[in-house]
Amino acid sequence: MGNYREFIKDKKRIVIKIGSSSLMHEKTGRLDLLKIEKLVRILIDIKNSGKDVVLVSSGKLQYCSQPSVHNLKTELT
Repeated sequence: MGNYREFIKDKKRIVIKIGSSSLMHEKTGRLDLLKIEKLVRILIDIKNSGKDVVLVSSGKLQYCSQPSVHNLKTELT
């Protein structure tokens, strides 16, 4: 699949699977907010192009193991 843009241009829904390790900071092992921000911007661009976007990750265990992130989630809900 040489040109993925051509492959997905007519699709209505895009499913993106990302491993939790891809969202972690290489040195600290904590969530890398810059990586997450870049991912969110890409997902928003896809959504703004008229496509449904589904993000799949198995990061629940790593996510919950960080108290500061858990507190942030509580504050946002």
